[in-house]
Amino acid sequence: MAQRHLKTLTSLLGEKPVAAVCDTDRAKASAACATYGGAAYEDVALMLKAEPIDVMFICTPPFAREEPIKLCCRKGLPFFCEKPPAADLKAAGKIAEAVAKSGVVHSVGFMYRHAEMVEEFKRWFEGQVVTSAVSQMACGLLFEPDSLGWRKLADQGGGPLLDQAINLVDIIRLVAGEIVEVHAFGSNQLTPRSETLTVPETVTLAYRLANGAVGCHYHSWTQKGWTCQLELRTADSRASLDFAAGKADGTIKGEAKTAGSPKDYYVTEIERFLQAVREKNPALVRSTYADAAKSLAVVLAASRSLETGKPERVKEV
Repeated sequence: MAQRHLKTLTSLLGEKPVAAVCDTDRAKASAACATYGGAAYEDVALMLKAEPIDVMFICTPPFAREEPIKLCCRKGLPFFCEKPPAADLKAAGKIAEAVAKSGVVHSVGFMYRHAEMVEEFKRWFEGQVVTSAVSQMACGLLFEPDSLGWRKLADQGGGPLLDQAINLVDIIRLVAGEIVEVHAFGSNQLTPRSETLTVPETVTLAYRLANGAVGCHYHSWTQKGWTCQLELRTADSRASLDFAAGKADGTIKGEAKTAGSPKDYYVTEIERFLQAVREKNPALVRSTYADAAKSLAVVLAASRSLETGKPERVKEV
């Protein structure tokens, strides 16, 4: 994600817009600086003391979010944080408190919120009572060479739930309302758990929304190709989002509807964040830390359910 954002910043701001890059692997930081500009660091606190930085992009693994975000809050430095916002609720709570006290402009990288078809999809269901939600996301991550091994560890990357499913959970919350209870099941049919894989390769979630409606989500790392879909239903409407196809369609109160996303939502999320910083207008942000933490709470409840084998209530952050 850091590489994607570096390319986006270059396209939006011009050649070599970066003031500094920090990575625990200095060679990686130096390589990024050679392409995008700036000085290389291994220590984020030292970087912030030494360099004139306007905004910071935090693209660490989820277990390494707290320190850089708190440093930004102390300095009043706007920041963009990748999802998930943290690895656990304790850290998320501490970060959320620091962000709220600082009032700093910030954004969390739930990119689907910036897709035009999601905005249109949300409008279709305004004023309607959602009765059910069904979603699925699948890819072949299990078969790909993976340098980010932490994604496959429950205590670091959280597996399919924390790494990917949280994206659709976030859109379900945005359109249909809060999820209050989750029951999860997992399996490892192709790859047994080991020291390098401590999460299920396939997961299903059954959940209850705050309005009493129910939903389910299927997620797998065992499919070659990419599937990413969400369908919502009401008494007289039914429509779906298909991120792989880049379209939304359905029938809303008897009227056929369709929408697309011609703009790259990965770019749009950065454009809106930078605009919010320039104008000092937090209202332009689509995903605040406090709201992102609620999506985190849902997938963490699902992770607890995998361990207990029972339904779990979604905890407040």
